[in-house]
Amino acid sequence: MALNIENMYERYVWDEWSRLLRKVGEYRVRKQFYPHNMDVLDDMTKKITLNRREQVEYTKSFEHIFKIGQMHCDYSIDFQEWRKQTREINDFIDTFSTFIKNSNLEHFIEKFKSLQNTRLQTIISTLQIRIEESYRQEAAEGLLLLRKRENQLREKEQIKKTKQTQKEEKNKPSVLRRSSRIMNQNSKK
Repeated sequence: MALNIENMYERYVWDEWSRLLRKVGEYRVRKQFYPHNMDVLDDMTKKITLNRREQVEYTKSFEHIFKIGQMHCDYSIDFQEWRKQTREINDFIDTFSTFIKNSNLEHFIEKFKSLQNTRLQTIISTLQIRIEESYRQEAAEGLLLLRKRENQLREKEQIKKTKQTQKEEKNKPSVLRRSSRIMNQNSKK
């Protein structure tokens, strides 16, 4: 099953793990395992590939936040913090060969995952704050629209009532006014 990488963060995670895989393929790393321990190097490559897929799938579990973030936010995430954490991850990738010399791959992978998860949590918390703010704005706008709609409906009802009362008045038979002269003549008779 192929992984669909749909946003910037997933691309970064995939590229960082791919960079780590390229480090495994470098000459100075391979020469530590050649010729008798090539199976260990192959297992290491498989483990890194498996962890790359797992980490990208983990970030995909937060995909809905990134989609909502694209709709409601301007993506002006605190890029200084982003750059700092990304720089830290890239520096950590550069220390890969020292972890290999000490046969400490599991520790390296766990630390690498934790660095990526820390960066992910920072982004998610920032996006969630902005998403909540945008929801509040939308709710306030919705309430204003509802109030405006209610006022329009009331105005329509009032117009309807006035028209109806005007129709009723037109339909009532009007009492003819008689002049006082005619009334006096009638009363004398």
